[in-house]
Amino acid sequence: MESLITIRLNGFLSFDSTTNKTYPVIFEGRRLKLSALISKMALPIPEEAVSFYSINGVKANNDSVITNGDVIDVFPVVAGG
Repeated sequence: MESLITIRLNGFLSFDSTTNKTYPVIFEGRRLKLSALISKMALPIPEEAVSFYSINGVKANNDSVITNGDVIDVFPVVAGG
């Protein structure tokens, strides 16, 4: 069974006009850990630019389980001075 999730880039990660702001992802099975998805993703951003991920609006950790229909938000590191 295929499952569909959506990945959304937030903050400065979405400013580049050549970068899509949302990515639909189809995966086999019903459940997938966030860490497995991160390792398989080919997003056009370096991992060190990511501050945290959320699943359906709730901050997620690497062991969080993704299921069909989830929306994953990617938030950048924010620095100031």
